[in-house]
Amino acid sequence: MEIILSKNIGFCSGVLFAYKLSLKALEEEKEVYMLGELVHNKDVNRELAEKGLRVVKSVKEVPDGKTLILPAHGARKEDVELGKRKNLKLIHATCPFVERSLKIGRKVLKEGNSLFILGEKNHAEVRYLYSYLKNDRTFALGKEDGIPEVKGKVEVIIQSTMSEDFYNLMKERIIKKNKFVT
Repeated sequence: MEIILSKNIGFCSGVLFAYKLSLKALEEEKEVYMLGELVHNKDVNRELAEKGLRVVKSVKEVPDGKTLILPAHGARKEDVELGKRKNLKLIHATCPFVERSLKIGRKVLKEGNSLFILGEKNHAEVRYLYSYLKNDRTFALGKEDGIPEVKGKVEVIIQSTMSEDFYNLMKERIIKKNKFVT
């Protein structure tokens, strides 16, 4: 068996950004919380926990007035609003590529077009995008979902971790049901 090691190894730029923000927050604050784990890497998560980072599943778990890091894949609008009501110091560590998808989605909807958010519907990134973009022209669609037929132009944004194969499959299915797809 031949093992080929990638030249590009380590964090993506969005996770690296969130990691650095986490370390900085831990230097400045005694109690720092993060909404969900930073990465799917137990060694990194253990290192951050040893430095004092506390991972929570819900904003409700964070004591009022404390620091909460919002993860690289984004935090739902409801979570941000609750954090503000709890007077939390919110550190936005959302990946710039994910933020770009949100910006594109807002533009699409402002122009009056329909928006399909493609990805795993329960993935935090898709939930984040949908929470800010949901209306009667926004659809979060996974591989198993039926494709709605809509009037007018359809534009898509896709979960940043999805494959090109997934995108091509979904694009093909969308085109079969809708005339104007970009």
